[in-house]
Amino acid sequence: MERSVTSDGNVHKQEEENNKTENAIRDMESTAAYLKNKTTDIFDVYLNDPVQKTVKRSTGLFHADEESLEIKGKVVCATGDIATGGICIRCPAGTYVVNESCHFCIKGTFQPEAGQFTCILCPPGLTTRTVGAYSRFYCEEEVTVLQVNVNSEDSTLAGNSWILLLSL
Repeated sequence: MERSVTSDGNVHKQEEENNKTENAIRDMESTAAYLKNKTTDIFDVYLNDPVQKTVKRSTGLFHADEESLEIKGKVVCATGDIATGGICIRCPAGTYVVNESCHFCIKGTFQPEAGQFTCILCPPGLTTRTVGAYSRFYCEEEVTVLQVNVNSEDSTLAGNSWILLLSL
C-alpha cells in the first residue's frame, strides 16, 4: 500500500484517498443515471394561478424536452476542505479557508494545521518573513532594512553610494 506525506507531516494512505474519489464519481454517475431515467417519478410540478393567487400542484403529466434539461453536480466537501476539479482537497498548513478557496496566512501570522479558517498571530514583537508560515518557529524578531544615500563631497565614499543598515 502506497503512503504519501503531506507538507504538514500527516501520513495518508493513497489507496484510501483513491477509493474515496472513485466512490464519489460512482455515486455522481448513478445519481445522474437515476435522474435521467426517473424524471417523471421524482419531480412535482406546481402551477402559479394568478387569478386565485395560489400555487397548485399539477395532476397532469408533463414531459420535458430532453434537449432543455441540464444535469449539474456539485461537490460538497467536509469542513476545511475545498472543491477543485471535482474533488475535495484540504487547505494545507500555512493557509486558511475563505469562500471555498485556500489563502496564505499573511505576514506576521502562521497556521500549523490543515483545513483551518484563521491564522494565528505571532507573539508581540515577532513576525514572519513571508506569507504562508506553517509553524510558530517562523515567528522571529522583525528585521528593518534601511537604505541611506550618501552623497557628500567630504565623504570617504566616492559619488552616490548606498549603505544598508540592518536594525534588529
